[in-house]
Amino acid sequence: MSTGHQSVVVGTGQLEQERNEAFSLLGKLVLENYAANRRSYGASLKPELRRRTFDGFDERRLQFASFRRFLEAAKDADVIALHEPPKGPDLEATPPGKPSLAHTSPAAKPIAEDATAPPPRKRIRHDLWKAFVDWDARWRRVYDQEQGTAVRFPAHPAPLERPESESLRRLVRDQPDRFIDIDPILFGRQLEWMQDFTQTVSDPGARSALNSALSDDRPVRAFSQELQANPQLRHQWNATKLAHVEGAIRQWAEGSGLKLEIHEPAPVRGRGAARKADYSGQEVQAQRSVEQLHSLRSLLHVAIDRMPEAELLQIRLPVEYLVRP
Repeated sequence: MSTGHQSVVVGTGQLEQERNEAFSLLGKLVLENYAANRRSYGASLKPELRRRTFDGFDERRLQFASFRRFLEAAKDADVIALHEPPKGPDLEATPPGKPSLAHTSPAAKPIAEDATAPPPRKRIRHDLWKAFVDWDARWRRVYDQEQGTAVRFPAHPAPLERPESESLRRLVRDQPDRFIDIDPILFGRQLEWMQDFTQTVSDPGARSALNSALSDDRPVRAFSQELQANPQLRHQWNATKLAHVEGAIRQWAEGSGLKLEIHEPAPVRGRGAARKADYSGQEVQAQRSVEQLHSLRSLLHVAIDRMPEAELLQIRLPVEYLVRP
């Protein structure tokens, strides 16, 4: 099964230069994390290296069999130090000569919480998550610059499809400058993330189980089921996947010339607060999705365009909608 990588042969001099550049970037990243009292776990380092190099980093191009081997080589070169965690499967990297933050952090969590998990990340906006992570090729995904949301609809007319799907399809066709196409993160790339994550797992039993799951006929399902039995590993994988997805969305936004907030706003406590979404694969339905709201607006636009003047004059609107700039 293809993972999207191409083999590239590099000369000895070029290989040494690229390895030194990769080691330098890794050392800088680990130092930044350590100064901010953030732990540098192997599972979170690789996606950040790829993000900072616009997906250019690849340990196999540098002729390392796995990301773990790359980290060990960086340790041998005295770029970083590596520490086995007190519990959990992943390695922690620190600047040379510095102790593990898992043992020294004054902000350590109570034992009841997962002390080995990477720092929590902000949730990615639901509309962006669905547009990028669901790789089903039957959907077309676009970013509506006027509404500031990502929406998706069947790429081709389908039996029994919702009426708003055709409205969106027509709107995108009639106003192409308003929309920017979104290419989803394909299955092969997401499978590669799982393979790379598995390489960073230091526990031989857990690593073997994940490798076995990835060789299943339905690797994503088997991988997820395997993680259910290991909450600490699942926690680390979720953080790793979020980092990958965030990097992909930021790269798309920069390439599209967009400046947008990709995270959900901080949750509002109290009555009426929106329910949280579980990005491990089972979203909890919100009270009103951004996509449904956009579809409703599109339907109203189409209906108004079809109305004769007499019916338009009967529409009742609050004055503020007529005078608001």
